[in-house]
Order: sequence, then structure tokens, then C-alpha cells
Amino acid sequence: NDGYAFGSATWESADGLFYVGPGFQTNQAGGSNVEAEFVVGYQPEAFGYRFDFNVAYKNRLDAEAGYDQDAWEITGNASRSIGPASARLQVQYSPDAAGSTDSFTWVEGRLGWDFTPQLNGTVAVGRREQNGAPDYTGWNAGVTYALTEAVELDLRYYDTDAHTFGEQYEDALVAKVAYAF
Repeated sequence: NDGYAFGSATWESADGLFYVGPGFQTNQAGGSNVEAEFVVGYQPEAFGYRFDFNVAYKNRLDAEAGYDQDAWEITGNASRSIGPASARLQVQYSPDAAGSTDSFTWVEGRLGWDFTPQLNGTVAVGRREQNGAPDYTGWNAGVTYALTEAVELDLRYYDTDAHTFGEQYEDALVAKVAYAF
């Protein structure tokens, strides 16, 4: 029930194929309250599909001594839109995730629909297989409304089937305001 902040700055090549940038997000893990990241990516288009391949280095700043505070993540996305419908397949792999998780693979499928030029709805289902932590299936469904070209409002429901040491991860209804400039 705590607030959450995320920010990033991205440089993109003139042709839009390559990008790099730092980012941060608030978290509460291993004594850290902030996770910093640096991402390098390549996003070509072919055969009507848009691809996005990236590598991210993440570090949970000021983590407690002995806590595994850094991680590498490799992500690939393939997406396509036909009229108002859209779909995306994402595969993400980390050879050494932060915290107690040694490695993980996340596979997610997402479907979307543009109701109007400003209103979009999506639903996604994914599976995370990991070493050193429980496997789980997660899903989310929500709507995004473009208030202006720079401001988006998003309302989304998240849930998983995860159970850890007898505790259930709680589902969440999340409201987000995103500003891009």
C-alpha cells in the first residue's frame, strides 16, 4: 500500500533502432529503498512486427551487507498491431537475479484493444520459473487513457498464484500517472 516512483531517461538513435539510458524505481528489498538500472537496447521492425531486445543491469542501492544487490536481465519482445488489436510476446531471462533468486525466466503474452485513440485496454498472463525462489503465474488487466500527448492515466489489477512459506502475495489495484517529456 506504499506509493511507488519510477523514472528513466532514454537516448534513442536518429533512426530509432538503438537506445540507452539510466532509470530508477523505489522498492523495499534487502534494506534498499531504490533500485537503479542501466539499459541498452535494439528495436527493429520486420514482417509487420516490432521487436525490442535489451540488456539491463540493476542494482539495489545501499542494500544490507551480504544481500545480493545486483542483477542482469536480458529481454526480448515481439509485438504486432492490426487495426485496434495488438499482441505482444515477452521473454525475459536473468542469469543472476537480485536477492535470493539465482536465475529466472519470465514468459508473458499480452493482448490489447484500442477503444478510442486515447483509451486502450490490455490483459497479460505470464509465468516465472526461478531457481532460489518459488515459481509463479502472474496476470494483470487494465485500461490506459492518454489525457494529453505527455500524460497517461492507467488503472490496472494485478494478481498471482504465488504462495511463499505459507504467505500469499496479495492482489493489487494500481492507479498510475505517467508523464513523458
